Amino acid sequence: AVDSKTGEPSPELQEQRATSGWLVTEGLIELETMRLLDPFLTARGAVFRMQVIGHFDAGGPFTRLEAVIDASGELPKVTFARDLTQLGKGYSYQVLIPD
Repeated sequence: AVDSKTGEPSPELQEQRATSGWLVTEGLIELETMRLLDPFLTARGAVFRMQVIGHFDAGGPFTRLEAVIDASGELPKVTFARDLTQLGKGYSYQVLIPD
């Protein structure tokens, strides 16, 4: 099941799908197909995409960046970064600074 508030899968579902083998156990693909696909599948990832907004609490200038971090190695690496400031904040100050 998926939590309706966070959109995150339940701990039970995460445990059941900890490996790509769940595709076979739930009957979505045949074992022979899984043997072909398995080298290209993962059940968990270590790559994260984020948008970061830097701003002052009382308004004024801001910066909005997007980045992709690959944490699959010993040290995490920024594999992609771009400035999104020209697109605007993307969020209201009420969302960025909750009461």
